[in-house]
Order: sequence, then structure tokens, then C-alpha cells
Amino acid sequence: MAMLVEKAEACAVLWFLHLQGKSTTEVYDQMTAVYQEGVPSYDTVVEALILSSGRITIEAIVHEVRISHGSAFNTIYEELHMTNVAVHWVPQLLTPVQKQQWIDVAKKLL
Repeated sequence: MAMLVEKAEACAVLWFLHLQGKSTTEVYDQMTAVYQEGVPSYDTVVEALILSSGRITIEAIVHEVRISHGSAFNTIYEELHMTNVAVHWVPQLLTPVQKQQWIDVAKKLL
């Protein structure tokens, strides 16, 4: 029997077990075995990685999730609508003023 897992619940489980040292892919594979078709897509896995560490690179995501560079790139930019601003992944829906604030903060931190 397949159970539906909410996206927020899946992200919480992925993040919690990732912080305990388990690889995100191992956790996702275990969730798939338990919940079968009800597990959210790899987009959720990528999103959980980004939210757990805003400074993660595409290469780290490729290594952790075991997907191609192009798939990781498309997931981040086209599915999650995020962009890389001052080494942090942030939603693209920021206003120009918010984007400028990010740049100003980043310059102060340099």
C-alpha cells in the first residue's frame, strides 16, 4: 500500500537524517522502499539539500543525489526557481531592492 508523503514532511526527514550523517540518497532510497510511490520527487531532495546548506554547490548536489549536472542545474533553476546570489541559493522571485540588499550584505562580509 503506497502512502502519500507531504513535501514538508519529506524535507524534514531528509534534513534530519542528513544531519545525522546519512547520505541524502540513502535516506531517499529508504523512504522509497517504505512509502513506495508516495515519496516526492528528487526535486524535493535537491531542495532539502539547498535549504539545509545554502552554500552547497551544484557539484556537491550531483555527488550527493547521484544525478547529472544538467538535471541538477535544471531542477534548481527551472523547477525550484532559485538562483545563486553571493554564494547563497535564493528564490528568483526577490524584488530588485531585495536583491540589492543581498549584494550589499555580501560585500560587507567580504
